[in-house]
Amino acid sequence: MVKEITVELHRKMSCSHFESGVITTFVKKEKVATLDYGIDGECDKAVWTDVKTGKTKTITLKSGLHWFSVKK
Repeated sequence: MVKEITVELHRKMSCSHFESGVITTFVKKEKVATLDYGIDGECDKAVWTDVKTGKTKTITLKSGLHWFSVKK
């Protein structure tokens, strides 16, 4: 598995997390998922997308913790 920054990541100094950019996951050189931080310029949300199925999940990033919550 390889994770690659496919759209440059940006973070404001006032935010704990990225406000824009995309990280893409590849398995055996095949694109399988993306994590997109570009939601409305917010720095506490991201969207995870399964490329094969098109299924998406909105993720609320938590400050000061090493985990996240997923909205269903």
